[in-house]
Amino acid sequence: MSKLNIQDRIKSIIDAFGLNNRSFSLKLGVDPTVIHNIVAGRRSYPSFAVLEKIILSFDNIDARWLLTGKGSMYVASHSLAVEEQRPEYGSARSKKETVLENEILHLKGQIEAYKNVIASLSGSK
Repeated sequence: MSKLNIQDRIKSIIDAFGLNNRSFSLKLGVDPTVIHNIVAGRRSYPSFAVLEKIILSFDNIDARWLLTGKGSMYVASHSLAVEEQRPEYGSARSKKETVLENEILHLKGQIEAYKNVIASLSGSK
């Protein structure tokens, strides 16, 4: 399987949070044409400012994945990361538990994205 390029990784974030290019740009506070040109138009590379806004706007997106494509799209919460560092004797986490934890992180991200869209729409009235 080939690694996604940065434009495709940004599109993956937009899709994962149930956003469209416009709502994503509103969440970041950038002009919608910037996002359009990155993911659909000229497929230009994002600026540092756009990457920084993505990382700051989506706490559960792994910055390393966004920049390099390595690892998982989502970061584990701090408490999960600490638990994973501790050796577990007699009770290894199952693959199903890991999948469910990632799904929970994904859903939390979607909830935050919807809250931000609602807040931005409420402020525009």
